[in-house]
Amino acid sequence: MEVSRLSPHDKIFWTRFAFGIAAAALCIAFGATGMRGITFGLVMYVASCYAIRYGLRISPAEVGGGAMLTTGLMAFLGSWILLWTVSYTFRISAIVSASIGFPKSLPKLQSSRGRTHRVPRAASEA
Repeated sequence: MEVSRLSPHDKIFWTRFAFGIAAAALCIAFGATGMRGITFGLVMYVASCYAIRYGLRISPAEVGGGAMLTTGLMAFLGSWILLWTVSYTFRISAIVSASIGFPKSLPKLQSSRGRTHRVPRAASEA
């Protein structure tokens, strides 16, 4: 589908979706968490407004005025928050796993067939 054939609403939607992905990637790249991350997301949303208005040259009259601000809002929020949260979760879990030495810290047991297996420790042994 050609970009020129998209309606102004579709252009706004996909632009906001792309800005949401970019906001999540930059939040992870800069390690933005908490209020810094939220502030960065808001700045990216405002930047998307300028990109739509001046980059794509879509006037508010083309989409009905206030719809310029709300079209694609959920696409932006959904892509930004979902990707930021999932990426941050995997990043933190990898750091924690590495710091405790998982899975190298698990004892090895030999099976009757000569295979080596890792066995989790009991909570009382940890």
